[in-house]
Amino acid sequence: LRGAGEGAPLAKSSYHAGRHDDIAVVIQEMSARHPQWPLYIGAYSLGGTMAVNLVSRRHDLPAIKGVISFCAPLDMTESSHRFHQPRNKLYNRHFTKSLIKHELSRQRPSGISETRLKGLQTVRDYDEAITCHIAGYGSAADYYEGTSAIHYLAQIQIPTLLIHSDNDPLIPVDAYLKIKTHSSLFCA
Repeated sequence: LRGAGEGAPLAKSSYHAGRHDDIAVVIQEMSARHPQWPLYIGAYSLGGTMAVNLVSRRHDLPAIKGVISFCAPLDMTESSHRFHQPRNKLYNRHFTKSLIKHELSRQRPSGISETRLKGLQTVRDYDEAITCHIAGYGSAADYYEGTSAIHYLAQIQIPTLLIHSDNDPLIPVDAYLKIKTHSSLFCA
């Protein structure tokens, strides 16, 4: 993901659920180098959301022949509510600390003071202070709504399999139970 791992120093920004065009760039490059290869996307968690957003919103990548997504937060608003429930407090705090550490290590920081950054307590706080602005939204709530792939599933035109666990503590199954499958969309 953009801004994560060894490529972090090269990234001008950071990843988020709506950055599906980052995947498109890779697909286009691979297609140019190996036009005979059929390409399949396998992704999980937020990467799964990005992949589903890609194939539901862009139909100009004929090399993609299928997608499989595991435990993706397809309804970002609902997932945020679940993520912030008391039972997930330890994981939320751990993940928030890792996001803050990542932001502090970036060579191109968001411009938020170190004191304010270190004062963020939850992932929602981080999304409100940083992610929504990187993603071009006015608030975390707008970011969650705008990047929720659940709204675009009817537009998927290539075989896409969504796999999710009924007892995932962070990503509610409710969104998956509401999905109306069609000839290109399957759930398990």
